Amino acid sequence: MHTIPKTNEKLKAVTTSCQLRYGIEHVFPEHDEPLELISESVGFSYLSDFSSGNSTVERFFTEDLLIGKYRPWFNIDSER
Repeated sequence: MHTIPKTNEKLKAVTTSCQLRYGIEHVFPEHDEPLELISESVGFSYLSDFSSGNSTVERFFTEDLLIGKYRPWFNIDSER
């Protein structure tokens, strides 16, 4: 379990998993089991088939569109 500084200082995440976990722990500091909260509430999606043309532009446009539509609390973008 990561420890959240009492000073509320920003922590440097090493991986995208750490980034999500730090965010959940920061937003829900009183929750006893943040990993359980993540497991029950977090989902993911991906898309690999973009329309013809510039797939890079299509990917960024689609991501921005979905973020604007669903307004997730966290959006972790991992291009690995």
